[in-house]
Amino acid sequence: VAAFAVLTPLNDWVIGNTYLFSHYLPPGVVLVLFALALVVNPLLGKRRLRAGEAVVVIAMLMALGGVASNGFSRLWTQIASGPARIIPRTPGLETLAPPGEPVKLPPGFFVGLPADAPLDTNDPEYRLVIDGFYDGLASSGRVEHRAVVTWRDAGGTERQQLALGGRIARSWAPGTFLDLDSEPGRSLQSRHAGDVVTTPSGVFTVVAVQSPTLPAHAWWPVFLRWSPLLGGMLLASLAIAALVRDQWSQNERLPFPIAEFLYGFIEDPAPGRRLPPLLCERGFWYGAAIAVFILGTQGLEAMGLLPMSVKTSFSFVALGNNAWVWNMYRPWELLNPHVYLSIVALTFFLPTGLSFSLWFFFIATQIGFAMARSAGVPLQYEDAATAAIGGYAVQALLILFIGRRYYLALLRAAFTRSGDQRTRMLVPYVWALLLGMAAMAGTMVAAGARIDHALLAVIVLLGLVLVLARLVAEAGIAFAQIPTGWFVSQIVFSVTGFALPLASLAPLMLLGAGLFSDSREHILPYAVQVEHLAGKAAVPRRRLSLTMFIVACAGAAACVAIMVKIYYSYQHGHDSWPHDTLLAHNLQPLSNGAGGHGADQAHTWIAYGIGGALLALVGIGRLMFAWWPLHPLGLLVVPAYATWTIWASFLVGWLAKTMVMRYGGMMLYKRLKPFAAGLIAGEASMTVLFLFVGLVRWLMSMPTTGLPRFLPG
Repeated sequence: VAAFAVLTPLNDWVIGNTYLFSHYLPPGVVLVLFALALVVNPLLGKRRLRAGEAVVVIAMLMALGGVASNGFSRLWTQIASGPARIIPRTPGLETLAPPGEPVKLPPGFFVGLPADAPLDTNDPEYRLVIDGFYDGLASSGRVEHRAVVTWRDAGGTERQQLALGGRIARSWAPGTFLDLDSEPGRSLQSRHAGDVVTTPSGVFTVVAVQSPTLPAHAWWPVFLRWSPLLGGMLLASLAIAALVRDQWSQNERLPFPIAEFLYGFIEDPAPGRRLPPLLCERGFWYGAAIAVFILGTQGLEAMGLLPMSVKTSFSFVALGNNAWVWNMYRPWELLNPHVYLSIVALTFFLPTGLSFSLWFFFIATQIGFAMARSAGVPLQYEDAATAAIGGYAVQALLILFIGRRYYLALLRAAFTRSGDQRTRMLVPYVWALLLGMAAMAGTMVAAGARIDHALLAVIVLLGLVLVLARLVAEAGIAFAQIPTGWFVSQIVFSVTGFALPLASLAPLMLLGAGLFSDSREHILPYAVQVEHLAGKAAVPRRRLSLTMFIVACAGAAACVAIMVKIYYSYQHGHDSWPHDTLLAHNLQPLSNGAGGHGADQAHTWIAYGIGGALLALVGIGRLMFAWWPLHPLGLLVVPAYATWTIWASFLVGWLAKTMVMRYGGMMLYKRLKPFAAGLIAGEASMTVLFLFVGLVRWLMSMPTTGLPRFLPG
């Protein structure tokens, strides 16, 4: 885990490789389990790691995956520093930064924003902390702000002090630092070691200059200010995962395709065998070999070592040369399908009604948009995402409704100490969930938010990730995301409106901006899978949860430190996604709404209602009628970037299973399941192989561009 904590930020954001975690079937974790099953355990013999011990390995890696890169550290570092960079450079944010006043955001939560003074981009501290973060911190060797300077005055006395200038220098006691705004610091500024300088106080000699180091002093107070929000989210997420385990695994019997695939690598072998049963299946190796061959040819072609390869992506743009097609919802993605072997294999494991819905609703939305637009209805693709938010709300309610007896029993046990022994054992998790929610809401209230709005923001965040975890647990969607273009803060603002002062509204964006800007690597879907594995391997629940919480907290701190170091060491201004998210979905709506120019909320609520009604119709139909062919989760995935990428894989997986069940029956299906697992393992293996190729090329100072990426996202 420590090695992954160091390697993940470097691999993802310096080398530019395929993400080490990437989605909810992380290639890095598959690599570890593959090595464990094929190398480590066979060598250990009787001292092999048992299934329960391997689950602990998976749990720690998954906990780290929720915070190591896209889950937290990559985004948080840019979100925390983003306002100081964006606000001075972006017209239209004057409401947040009135002339001559401090920026109207919660003080202490953002790097580079003075709490009691206007933002000054010419201040030396700003140039060091903010410009250094985005443009790289060069080692100039000259006397400048935050450099440690050794000099000799006219009397021959040698001194060493920290050089400071600008606003921060005025808060230090005179004589305790080298003041660059007065003599002799003004004359020494920009000089190098060995320079002899004439000052009003005589001739001074610069003996040595230690360039400014990474400005940790600006980051750790901000990280600590965010820590109750982060800790509360981690605590609440792990508690939810533990609380839904029995309901989802035993009462509702969700398939957990990803977790079941992972368990195949750690299952204890049959007597007399050294390998898990899955790896003893010939079909598994056939599937892995085919995946390795297909993706290997693609990788070698990308590196210029083969003239051609087996294709898994196709273009039908030439067939769509008419206006009706381009009126569809996402015509480009429809006409340029890509087949991912792992997604096909995971879809093959699903019930056919669910796998059918995952691609059917995407196609149906395409046709519906084309018909509506051709008839003059001004639909935009954002409307589908807005409607899906209403669907997410209804799906969260359906999840709670289906398990209402179970969840109410847990609440009664928490407050009345009633219930059976199994229910009472889960009471600490109920209190952990409430404590995590209180920590998040309390932090926003302390920053100025109203308590009801803070609780609303927490409920929206947890509701979104609960549905996301359901998508992973039930539909096995490895690359799952919330509707593109919608985030926690936007949803909250659509409910609260903008009538309150900025001081009450701005804290509400903390959750959506800093904790949930990218949903591909959130800790709750990871933890839900771990809980399912822990149930199968009889791992002690509380110790496992505590271990994951400790790893996630320590991993977040470590990975943030590494990401900060990376950004100050390399120029990474090209990573625009966090800033686009912060501006378009947080700062801009907040500024526009507070300035009286908010979006049309009536239109938003109509879309919410339509999406919620459609989801309710499909969901209730599935609950009431055994013959009902559609699954509500198919509606939720339509407006997500992930689905635009992998919809064709859903179609191929559904078609393969349908044909197998029709012409071969259950017997053939069971025989082909190891083959499907082999496809997943083969794709993960080739992903990791070329990931290491990129790492080696980077270590040898060779270019890493042009290397293949086999996984979606």
